[in-house]
Amino acid sequence: HQSFARVTFECIAAVGSYTRWWLDCDMRSAYARHRDQLKLIGAHEPERRWVLKHPSHLFHIEARLAAFPDAGFVWTHRDPVRAIPSVCSLNFAFRLPDRAPDPKRHGEAQLELWGRGIDRTLAMRRRLGSRRVLDVLQREIAEDPLGVVRRIGAHFGFEVSDAALASMRRFREANPRGRHGEHAYRPEDYGLSAGQIRDRFAEYLEAYPELRAEPLR
Repeated sequence: HQSFARVTFECIAAVGSYTRWWLDCDMRSAYARHRDQLKLIGAHEPERRWVLKHPSHLFHIEARLAAFPDAGFVWTHRDPVRAIPSVCSLNFAFRLPDRAPDPKRHGEAQLELWGRGIDRTLAMRRRLGSRRVLDVLQREIAEDPLGVVRRIGAHFGFEVSDAALASMRRFREANPRGRHGEHAYRPEDYGLSAGQIRDRFAEYLEAYPELRAEPLR
């Protein structure tokens, strides 16, 4: 945020010139500042491992690697027919009242924005290979989150303690799926169709055909 270079700004206001600039800007200085802030925050616990999660990392992987050259990536996957309407709904809700877009134009813009992010990450995935990137299906996380955590630890070579797993188990039991309601959305709400989304993500679905079997829920 301090570098004014983040997908969050695109999400809260439909400013096409900003989106075009951000997609192709040099993010190395922004990620370098991010790294320095994390070093400051964690200065008293240098041995602890950072776990960072944000979908905007899809767009500028090379800049992120320049700042964090030893980073490992857990790439979570979901059928884009479900994921794109979800992100459309989320970002539409965050839009400033005086910047609320037409739902159809919003859907078209979000489809292309996140399509470009996936294209870039697919290219990175091929270059880095399986040692640096672990693929996880979103439904695997929903069905067996502790199993996924164990797999992540085994893949990247660090131990997940019994105490950590017990804490995660307690959190899951206290926060079951649907506790805060369900997020309802459809492609048609944003002028999209399942076929249109699958066409835009054809290369991604070819690389991960198992996503097509995701139940619609």
